[in-house]
Amino acid sequence: MLEEYVQRINAIDGMHLYQETRRWAYTFDYSKDPKIALGQIRIAQKELRLMNKQIGAAMRQIREAYRDAIASASYTPGIGGALLGSKYRSSMRSAGAAQKRTLRARRDDALAPYQETKALITEIIDRLSILKDQIAIQSS
Repeated sequence: MLEEYVQRINAIDGMHLYQETRRWAYTFDYSKDPKIALGQIRIAQKELRLMNKQIGAAMRQIREAYRDAIASASYTPGIGGALLGSKYRSSMRSAGAAQKRTLRARRDDALAPYQETKALITEIIDRLSILKDQIAIQSS
């Protein structure tokens, strides 16, 4: 998942993303002409924002799938619960709660790589904004 987006980020003109020990670093090669450089940064940010939207959509799909599963995991008392007593209802509620916890943990595990990738892309967008501001100040 992350590797796919790293390849897509590296495919952006001028962008070079690489891993240093435990964290990601990037370089952005831009033109010496400030006007062209600002255009290159805007295009890179536009492509990165599009990737962020795609990741957000994938995360929404995962959440929706687990939302349905979590909602169906809860215990709803029926005629059997009324006939079998409070201990049965209590055990069914606790089993439903345990199942919900398990499903939430699976959902969080499924979302983790997406969140990591989205955080990386957001950090790059923010750094490019700072670079864009620096170039704009230097050129004026």
